[in-house]
Amino acid sequence: MEGLSFWERESWIEYDAVIAGAGITGLSLACELLERAPKLRVLICDAGLLPLGASTRNAGFACTGPLTEALHDIEQMGEQAFVELFERRWKGLQKLRSRIGEQALEFEALGSFEVLKQEREQLGDEILTLNKLLEPVAKEVYSITDNRFGFASKSVWKIIENRLDGQLHSGKAIRSLWGKAASLGALILQGTQVKNYESGPSEIRVELQSGERVLSVKTQRLFICTNAFSSTLLPQIKLEPGRGQVLVTKPLEQLPFQGTFSFDEGYYYFRNVGNRVLFGGGRNLDFEGENTTAFGENSLILNSLREHLSDWILPNMHWEEDMNWSGIMAFSPDKKPFIDEVEPGVFAAIRMNGMGVALASGAAEKLANQSGLI
Repeated sequence: MEGLSFWERESWIEYDAVIAGAGITGLSLACELLERAPKLRVLICDAGLLPLGASTRNAGFACTGPLTEALHDIEQMGEQAFVELFERRWKGLQKLRSRIGEQALEFEALGSFEVLKQEREQLGDEILTLNKLLEPVAKEVYSITDNRFGFASKSVWKIIENRLDGQLHSGKAIRSLWGKAASLGALILQGTQVKNYESGPSEIRVELQSGERVLSVKTQRLFICTNAFSSTLLPQIKLEPGRGQVLVTKPLEQLPFQGTFSFDEGYYYFRNVGNRVLFGGGRNLDFEGENTTAFGENSLILNSLREHLSDWILPNMHWEEDMNWSGIMAFSPDKKPFIDEVEPGVFAAIRMNGMGVALASGAAEKLANQSGLI
């Protein structure tokens, strides 16, 4: 610790908890720890000037998931695991709304709507079966609704509503969580990366880097909440990064819909942001190209989003694109997140499978309970 002053050694080197990642999961974890144990010394580090990944680069969906994605998940993980995961999403959204407040989140409980473009012979039975399965969590989650949103009828067979879902302002959500964590006593260092760690018998040494400066700190617990950017610290945990493309239109004079929408098993998703349309997804057009942690444009996918907007989402309406960007998610082979202890004193909440907003608060609660700090 060459060059540190007495004051720095006394105030900046020792912690009860170091959290890598100042996105929705890391900030929620800091809040969870400090709400329950206010005297803890908690440090949150994030490599970017703003949170990287998807926390402020997503679509702002507060969702439990569309029907066809749910049916696919059941095939992949089984009924019991799916219901448990669905319940974690729903309870996580409720806890986020309670912790921050719906006004601060700009949360709107408008429901979500899945647009089915092709006929499904067993749709009625599928809705009944899924609603029955989810009864212990919530009653009558899915139902068929009419096309009252102005979509071109040639591209719409049925629309399925999930009444539990809503939307929020991702930037304000993170700023609110940031302020909450700081008000509880957490120290947040942006532009500071957790480069490495070394476990010892009584403490964990964590190497931090900001620019060219490297600092070693000591902590009782290390929490890794960097989602798709976790492979360097946790090479033993298998994950696949998935980049998501997003665009936003300029304001429209008369936007015919409000709420969150999806199609193609959730691979495409769009919503209103005021009187703009935010539209993202299309990763299924180029899985290989979007399997990356590099931010950037994918012209194939962006052109697909533009075509869908013109063809049936906003038919016969003039719209202009205002901006586009990309965000990085992390996926697991079985669609299950990893929220657990990695080794003594080291924990991770990663592989959120595009559901970080819904899962973050529950993940924070689970790791806090496991940590032995509260």
